[in-house]
Amino acid sequence: MLGRRICRECGGNFNVRDIDEGGFIMPPTLPDPPCACDQYVNWMRREDDTEDVIERRIADFHSETNPVVDLYKSAGKLLHFIPLKGVEDMPLLVSMVTKYCQKSCP
Repeated sequence: MLGRRICRECGGNFNVRDIDEGGFIMPPTLPDPPCACDQYVNWMRREDDTEDVIERRIADFHSETNPVVDLYKSAGKLLHFIPLKGVEDMPLLVSMVTKYCQKSCP
């Protein structure tokens, strides 16, 4: 999250981090080539993208979602998925959910 940038010019959201660690491979999400935005002039970091705020957001996320995860896990309806390649894994997730629903959903 510390790599997120917002363009003052076009309002686009980008991520400048190149992650390749712990099995996670996520290249930066940068604008498509004809983008006229100058990253050195127009891109800014959100004011609330600090380590302290991000740590608090993650803690809040876990405290709010763990009860839901536990509910679905106890009902045998939790689909476990780790997006090792970020958005590139979306087709795999869609496929997994589709197959699960074809087997389990009324």
